[in-house]
Formats: sequence, structure tokens, C-alpha cells
Amino acid sequence: MPDERDADTRAKIDELAKLLGAEPRAADALFDAAMRASLALEFRATDAMIGLDEVDEDLLDELRGKTLDAFDAAAALGHRDAAMEFARRVYSARDEDRASDAVKHLRSALADDTTGAAHVLLGWMTFTGFGVDAAPAEAFRLQSIAADRGNADAMFELYVLLSTGRGTTRDDAAALDWCTKAADAGSARAMSNLGGFYATGNGVEKNEERAVFWYDKAAHAGNGKAAATLGVMHWLGDGAPEDRAKAKAYFELAEEHDFDWQSLAERCGIDVDEE
Repeated sequence: MPDERDADTRAKIDELAKLLGAEPRAADALFDAAMRASLALEFRATDAMIGLDEVDEDLLDELRGKTLDAFDAAAALGHRDAAMEFARRVYSARDEDRASDAVKHLRSALADDTTGAAHVLLGWMTFTGFGVDAAPAEAFRLQSIAADRGNADAMFELYVLLSTGRGTTRDDAAALDWCTKAADAGSARAMSNLGGFYATGNGVEKNEERAVFWYDKAAHAGNGKAAATLGVMHWLGDGAPEDRAKAKAYFELAEEHDFDWQSLAERCGIDVDEE
């Protein structure tokens, strides 16, 4: 008797194939089916972790391909969310064969990009030359638009570009301002960077309390490196009060965020089992 997960995978492949072959195609139906297939693929990725035999990889590859085709088709019909899903997946996989299509779909999504997410992603592609000629100045323009729309990722990108002088004139003061704005808007990367600035006095007056504040914000926003850094600081009493119970709690938080805190601890001469 075939495994029900195999049967479900085949059923989703058949559903997508039917929708892709329909005339006329329906954007909403394609997008919804592709999202259901994506969820199934996420579950299949965890099968081995919970002791289940893995579904045949060729079957899963077929489903992945059909899912991407469905997002592509829906995006071509003007479905904005499909355009974003397609572009994200293509960029994440660095799928050069579909890169130009991803750029085309993102450009069509710019007009009603209220969150700035499409501008951010197109900015990354434009900066790196993925699917389009590399153009740092254009990438800076796109990130600026997204930042003006309140996008924290774009604000952080402006910090990076301004601090390095790529795509624009280097301006350390403006870079710090955008890093702070990004942190206030929820960017864990920006929070962690501010923690580092205040810990070292890089670009700001050294302030250990502000360093701990921003590292802690970053750690609880999902930045594992910030959590591990706080663990080290509290363990050694360097930049933060010595508190090994608190240090271990931060190490545990770093592990929850899938950061290799043990390697960092070892490099700092820390053995958490020594007590």
C-alpha cells in the first residue's frame, strides 16, 4: 500500500499540473495550490527528524518544480503575492535560469508595493547583478524607496551601502542614523550592530549599558550571535556584570536561534561544564 505522504505529494503534483494546463489559467487558484504544495514540502523536510522514511526525492523535486511553475504562472497573470513568492524562491536558490523572470515579476509588483518588500528584493538583485546588470546606484535608489515606506530591511541596507560607499557617497553619520532607524523598526541585524558599536565605541561613545540593551533586543528578536555574545560577556564579566546563570540562559537562547555558540565560547576560553 503506497505511503499516504507519497499519495498526497502525487495528488498535489496532479492538481498543479491541471491548473497549469487549464485555459484560461486562474491566478488565485494557482497561487493557493502552490501555497498548499509549499506547506507540504515544508512538512516533508522534517520527516527524517521525527523518524519517518523520506518521500522519494524525485517526487519531491517534481513537486518543487510544479510549485515554482505555478507561482510563475500566477505572477504572469498579475498576482502580486505570487510574484513575491516566485522571486524570493528564485533568489534564495540562486536559480540563474529563472532570474530574469523573477526581475520581471518584481518590477510589475513595484507599483503597489506598500511595504517596500518588492523594492528591497529587487534592490538585492540589482546590487548583485542577479537577473539584471549590477547597478549599485540603482540598488541604493530602490532601497531608499523601501526605507521611506518603513521597511526595516531596506533601512539596514542603506546603512550597509552608506557605511561602505557602494552605490552612493560614503557617509558614516547617515549610515549610523539608518542603522538606528532600522533597529527601531525591528531589524535584529541592526540591533546587533548597535550593540557592537556601543561595546567598542565604533562611531559612538562607548557605553556598556547601551551595548547590553541592544544586544539583548537583538537576541530576543532572533539574532543568535547577539545572544551568544551576551553569554560570553556575562560569563567573563566583560562589558556586562558577571552572571553565569544569565550567561547560560543566553547560550540556550543562541542555540534556539541555531547559532553555534559553543565555538564562540571555546574561542573565548569558556567551558560551561567547568562548574
